[in-house]
Amino acid sequence: MKHFRIIAAFAWILCCLMALNSCQITFQPSGTAGVTEASEKAPEKSEAPTDASGEATEPPATTVAPTVTEEPQPSLVIESNNRILLIEKDEGEGAGLLEILRERYEVTDLSIAADAEAIPKDLRAMAEYARVILVNIAYRDMPAGFEELLNRYVFELGGGLLTVGGANDTVYGSVVPHAYNRADLAGSKYFQQMLPVIAENFLPPIAVMIAVDTSASMTMKGKMEAAALGAKSCLDVLSDRDFVGILSFGNRANEVFPLSSASQREEISDAIDAILQAPENGGTLFSDTICQAGVALASLEQTVARKHLVLITDGNPGDRYEDYLPYIEENLQNGITMSIITIGDFPSNMEAVAEAGGGAAYRVGMDDLRNVPAMMQMDLELQARVTIAYGEEFSLTVKERTNALNGIDEDAIPNLNTYYGAVAKEGASVVLMGAYTPIYVQWSYGSGKVGSLLSELHGERTKQFLNDAVGKALILNLVSDLFPEAEETPQAVLLSVDSFSATVSARLWGQSPELLSGMENGTFIKAEFSGKCRREPTRIGSAIV
Repeated sequence: MKHFRIIAAFAWILCCLMALNSCQITFQPSGTAGVTEASEKAPEKSEAPTDASGEATEPPATTVAPTVTEEPQPSLVIESNNRILLIEKDEGEGAGLLEILRERYEVTDLSIAADAEAIPKDLRAMAEYARVILVNIAYRDMPAGFEELLNRYVFELGGGLLTVGGANDTVYGSVVPHAYNRADLAGSKYFQQMLPVIAENFLPPIAVMIAVDTSASMTMKGKMEAAALGAKSCLDVLSDRDFVGILSFGNRANEVFPLSSASQREEISDAIDAILQAPENGGTLFSDTICQAGVALASLEQTVARKHLVLITDGNPGDRYEDYLPYIEENLQNGITMSIITIGDFPSNMEAVAEAGGGAAYRVGMDDLRNVPAMMQMDLELQARVTIAYGEEFSLTVKERTNALNGIDEDAIPNLNTYYGAVAKEGASVVLMGAYTPIYVQWSYGSGKVGSLLSELHGERTKQFLNDAVGKALILNLVSDLFPEAEETPQAVLLSVDSFSATVSARLWGQSPELLSGMENGTFIKAEFSGKCRREPTRIGSAIV
């Protein structure tokens, strides 16, 4: 039968090899679960074997005539279902993956765009496959009823599911994920539930210095209060993984709160309030402020995705653009960007300042002081928000070892350059990490397993990974590891060879009542014997259901 998983105990293998010496035995599931193939003749059953007392023993046996060949090498091969169903959004999107998989598996390749009618519509059709791979498939792409069918395939039958990203969508000029799309998954009944990750607008950790102008002019007309409120509002968009520091500046820069974990919100908020109590009452100089902020950010030992300076002021600085530009450029070379928010009149060169710093320039009119917090929050979100990132290579690190990494040299895993914003669910295994977000996560779901590769495996950007020997081996391992481990007691098949006997543990692949219905006791597992045998095998019995 095609849909049997054969689990052979080590002792059994030793016993068989001892008994058969140079015989080669292949167990091959025959037929389809729950379906009798009319083209195959059912095997005739022999008389039941008896013990010394003459009483019949179980299970009933079927005689199989051995075929003797001159194969010199003894071996034992136990086969199981190795068929994979690969469904891609567009034709060719899974071509690179398909080429690798066909080295080991029998793969059926279907696309939503061209083969929607051929996609399985019932559980029996799904049970033809040991694993299903979805390449860039969103919930909205699935044919009617397929989501529930896929859920039953994994949860009830114990099938394996692998999801992979792919080409993205453009919505109102912005690139957004097609697969792993938070809004798309939110509308699903089962799909998000099945995945080991939650898609989200991932915010990798950032470090930000907020510099507030406390010169004399800022004390007028509520500008200082608006700036302080804006600085506090930034704490609302920073996570506990982020870092924040506060500077005040007039003629010189003053450290109000050192660059620290954003989790210290109450202490940071109190430090910002203190600015209002002791304004500078002097002029405005940028050079020292930009320099100090850059030194603090560059000195941060923790790894963050972005280092950023937000400077809020109300006028032209007393130092020249040529004086503070070198500090902006040096910061940018160190990966530190800069944005500027001006209150009231828009000073000259501010757009040039922001452009040189790799950030943005914002103007808030005197009638719109209430918008200062929103402007500052928007700037931080633009600097930090990542739904999908691609183009810059990143290395993969192992976080949790599973069978998917068997035989893989961790230091030789090739780089990727695409990742999707997501977090692992509780109970899931994060196998591979990128710089800030999980790249491969898997978990057990009902009787089966689900793995999510949060990257794409298509196009020029991933060609190096797909052509790399370690990359290929890793992909094959990820697919192979999606078979669940059996927890229930297997049903038994008895193999007798002369005076030797052994038990092969076996179970029906999946447990759905739909597939079990109609099966008869003693369903036959075909056994083929070949090899130069010193002891002739006599019979194989079957007692499966």
